[in-house]
Amino acid sequence: MTPPLLLLGALLACAHRSTGTDIRGPRRSALDLYKPWPGADKLYVEVDLGDGKPRLMLLDSGAGTSLLTPQVAAELGLVLSEEVSQYVQVSGLLEARSSVLTELKIGRHRVPDVHVAVPLQAVHDRAGGVEIAGLLGANVLSRFQLWVDYPAQRLELLRPNSRPVPVSAAAMTFDGQHAMTAVVLVAQGPQGRIEEDLLVDIDTGARGLWLFGDLPTSLEQLGSAGLEPVVGVSSPGGQPTSALLKSTRRIPLVSVRAGGATIDRELDAIWSVPSAEADAPSLASPGLLGHSLLDGNRVLLDYDAQRFAILPPRRQRDELDVHDWRLRSLRHDRTPEAAIEQAEMRVWMGQLDEARRALERHSRRNPQDAEAVILLARLERNGGAVEDALQRLQRLSPNQLVQGGEIVATVNSLWLAGQPGAGLSLAQQATEDLPQEPAAWVALSDARRFSGDPSGARAALARAGELLGDPDSQLLRRAWVARDDGDQDAALAYLRRLLDREPSGLLTPWFYADIALAHGQATLAIVDLDRLRARLHDGQGALDFLAHAYVRLGQTELGQSLAAQGLARDCAQEEADAKANCEAWYRGVVGIELDTAETQARSALAAKPDRAAYLDTLGVVLEAKGQIDEARVAARRAAMLEPDDVYLLWQASRFDPPPAPPSP
Repeated sequence: MTPPLLLLGALLACAHRSTGTDIRGPRRSALDLYKPWPGADKLYVEVDLGDGKPRLMLLDSGAGTSLLTPQVAAELGLVLSEEVSQYVQVSGLLEARSSVLTELKIGRHRVPDVHVAVPLQAVHDRAGGVEIAGLLGANVLSRFQLWVDYPAQRLELLRPNSRPVPVSAAAMTFDGQHAMTAVVLVAQGPQGRIEEDLLVDIDTGARGLWLFGDLPTSLEQLGSAGLEPVVGVSSPGGQPTSALLKSTRRIPLVSVRAGGATIDRELDAIWSVPSAEADAPSLASPGLLGHSLLDGNRVLLDYDAQRFAILPPRRQRDELDVHDWRLRSLRHDRTPEAAIEQAEMRVWMGQLDEARRALERHSRRNPQDAEAVILLARLERNGGAVEDALQRLQRLSPNQLVQGGEIVATVNSLWLAGQPGAGLSLAQQATEDLPQEPAAWVALSDARRFSGDPSGARAALARAGELLGDPDSQLLRRAWVARDDGDQDAALAYLRRLLDREPSGLLTPWFYADIALAHGQATLAIVDLDRLRARLHDGQGALDFLAHAYVRLGQTELGQSLAAQGLARDCAQEEADAKANCEAWYRGVVGIELDTAETQARSALAAKPDRAAYLDTLGVVLEAKGQIDEARVAARRAAMLEPDDVYLLWQASRFDPPPAPPSP
């Protein structure tokens, strides 16, 4: 294999140069960069795609061609090519048609004739709760001298040669699609320090450090092998996690040298293990240098000078929120739709009181706006006013509840309020009014189960699956209903299927262990859980639910070991009440130090008494202590706060015997 540094020198001789002579505007533009939540690993920038409407796009130097979502392309009236092209993403190939934007405005600059790709399949089109227009790729960014200041959340676009290149900058080559540079990966092996140099794309849109294709043996032998979901530009939609799984090896690094800097930071490089059929990403790049290494620094990509630099930050400022950006863009919009969206943005930002007050004002002026009623009810429920929320929702028709995505929560709220008959009537009416809506049938299944009709509940779930076109939909609910219907074999089969589809474990091990133990299948469950863990990287997956399952199945030492790993992994970075709850949870799921766990759980609840997750923790701890009546109260309260969460519903139902079937 050609040494990367020599290969880089050869590439520089024939590298594409982008002079930026076609851009119009001043020498420099400075723009804010936005994140969808604190600590997020994606940056978004505002652009105007030619129609005067401000939009956000992902800053993605790793995308050779800028990408627009199909919805935005339609809004702009773009004419798409008949020819379909293929583009590389980390999860495989993306098929798209092409078009040309007459002009794109970014900052004070205007960029003419921008080629864009418009994917045929669904793509990620939201940052948090904000719609985004797509990806801003290298065919635009390469026209500038590009400065990305991560701590300041600032993007500078300069005309080529406008600012001297730092003497520390490293060589970079740009072929018109990929900006590549040499990096040195440093790991600690069993025989000592290992250093390997590789070529990678500089990719501001990638989350971390990805490696493809052949890997030096010294690095390949390090780290853990396993499966993990790999998601690219295209949205997984309703696909199960199993459809996204790829074999990877996580290579633990202690340092990386890149862009003239040494980044001493422990992180895992993720190597996509080559499959029998060549992985599409290996055709494009040996690797991607992404956010986990660039974050915390000021980064230069000088496409014209072919130089790349990672520099110390000059200043730090608070992260800018995409939802705040959207709020400002809506401030002069007086339409009812804008009022709803403004409230939704405030919810994303945690401004719940402001959102509630705004919705109350809007509802007084627009009492027939079902969307506002539903959002206001959710906020009331989130604040603990579950009775008020239910009364508000009962004013809506079944049709409105289905269309607003609230039918399942309302039906289950009625059961929790001691009105299972009302919930059943509501769900039946919903399926009669909207027989093609899967959510109506899921609600009917829940209502029938709580009314003592598990066979009818199974039939309703089957119908929901038919409408969704997915025979494996609602597997957790199907297992629950099958258990209540006395079909333990089916319950186990559904849970085993769910473990296969969702190898990270999620909630499944908890209920699988309980049903397997009651059905005399503990050995089978242990084998299945061992197999699941073998598919994952060390220390990955739902360690809390796995720990509980192993303890339930008699593997106490292993369960407690997994809980200790999970506590260190998940709780160390939390603060205050969240940390207390996390530690109480891990102690509770394996039944250790329960007095301490109860104290921590109650402390967390004192800070946030209407947090469903905290109530769930207290219920688990109290159940482990044998305080069943108190555990039942906590579990039911948790379910009341989030009545469409099947896990919380199942937890609450465990304390009550299944109702008797209705009389013939």
